[in-house]
This record gives sequence, structure tokens and C-alpha cells, in this order.
Amino acid sequence: MKKLFLIGLILLSIVSFAQAAPNAMPTVTYSFTIIADTVAPTVVNRVPTAGATGVDPLAPIAFHLTDAGTGVNQATIVMKVNGVTVTPVIIGDKHDFTVTYTPTTPFAYGSTVTVSITASDLAI
Repeated sequence: MKKLFLIGLILLSIVSFAQAAPNAMPTVTYSFTIIADTVAPTVVNRVPTAGATGVDPLAPIAFHLTDAGTGVNQATIVMKVNGVTVTPVIIGDKHDFTVTYTPTTPFAYGSTVTVSITASDLAI
């Protein structure tokens, strides 16, 4: 609706508009299924490799700890060398940690070094 008013030499125009109803979308419904993470973390890319010979007595011991599900809980990573818990350097993220331990004293020539690793993932 448009109304015009003449006031002195000023023409005043007032225009009003009716607001249309908002455009409402139809309800969208979807569903999904939660699947439990049932796969434990995996140790890959071990250096030195299992069974290696002729390894430098001060060579770093390293591996990747991976988990494609919820990821590795970093607080649960335990590394033992010859049965002794060591403190490795851990870098990366919950899906791929690089764990490295550098011995502070050399291993004896001819000795077999045993490395054990335990870890859990973040599954609930």
C-alpha cells in the first residue's frame, strides 16, 4: 500500500510491505551406527629391524606406533630394552607416534637386544 502526503513543498511517500511467510525446509532425518574400535595399536617400521645383525652398539631404537581407530593413548606407551623400562622420545599424533630410544651406554658386541612395547588405544 502506498500513501502520498503533500506537506508544504515536501512530498512524503510511505510504502508498506507485507512480509511473506519464511521459507521453511522439510524435516531432514538421518541415522548412523557407532562401531566399537576393536583393533589394538600396531608397531611398524622398526629400526633396527627384527633379527638385524651388525648393529652399532649405540644405534637408536625406533618404531612407529599406529592406530587407525580412536588413536593411541600416549600415556600407555611403555618401552623396555632387555627388560628395563626406558624413557623414549615420543613425537607425532595419536594415529602415528614415532618412538625413539637412544642408549646412553653401548650394548656389548655379540649381544642380542630385546625390545618390548606395550600400548593401548583411546577406545572407550
